[in-house]
Amino acid sequence: MRSLICSILLLMIAVICQGCGDHASTEAPAVRHSATDPESGATLTTSIETTEISIAQRIWVVDRWSFPEAYRAEFTPRDWSTSDWSVVQVDEEPMQLRDGQLEVIRRVQLEPFLPGDYSIPGATLLIKSENDQPPTTISTEPLQVTVLGVLTDDDKGALNPIADAQVPADTEQNQPGLLWAGIAFGVALLAGGIYLLLHHSGTDTRAPSVYQELRTIIDSKDQQIGYERLARVFDRLDPRLRSTSEFREMISACDRARFGQEPAAAKLATPSRIAQHALQLLGHDTTSTIGGDA
Repeated sequence: MRSLICSILLLMIAVICQGCGDHASTEAPAVRHSATDPESGATLTTSIETTEISIAQRIWVVDRWSFPEAYRAEFTPRDWSTSDWSVVQVDEEPMQLRDGQLEVIRRVQLEPFLPGDYSIPGATLLIKSENDQPPTTISTEPLQVTVLGVLTDDDKGALNPIADAQVPADTEQNQPGLLWAGIAFGVALLAGGIYLLLHHSGTDTRAPSVYQELRTIIDSKDQQIGYERLARVFDRLDPRLRSTSEFREMISACDRARFGQEPAAAKLATPSRIAQHALQLLGHDTTSTIGGDA
């Protein structure tokens, strides 16, 4: 009996360990790119801890360069304003002497704006000698990162793109008074609808759908008007959609651009780009014509 219990426990431990091993093997690996100057022996390394993050996560880019004391090295900061990333934080450790080499470590924390496949530019190091020789340059290769969305297919199907009125649940049953009141209200609505059809049959007073508005924004050249239109479109969405992290980020980026809080961010989060991503999240093709309706 005791041996049987031990066998069962060992089997359970093996299953748990196997499951943990399978989970670890699916994680995106860290990536490191390096470059070396053969004359001076200076090295430059750029690394990221993973190649796959979600839209709600941030990523650290680590640049590490070392060079002999007889040389000087100048690191060229990247121009993040033209990239698909927003800089959150920059840390640079003081220069240290390690194994006869001077070493500097610089870390930059980035956050994405939209899901997709993006590139992190490589780093560049300028190396100068003390004997007036022409300087040399070494660079690392760009790094590729995949940014995943947070809305699953089930979420997209369950959330209604247009906000509906909240109807309270019926807490009591067998109420004839409420039943007759509802019938009378329905008859009144029907009569009103017939009257409107008879008097306005030649005029289409329907407001453009959310999808039509988004497609119009994609084709619009006026960015400021585009941000205002986006704000009105977001107000029409289901509150459950607006509360998801992706739509919250788009709404926040739109507000920052509308009120001029981050002019640099407006170059990245253009109205057309926000509208395209909103259509994708709502399950619509961004190449459709404006005349199409949902």
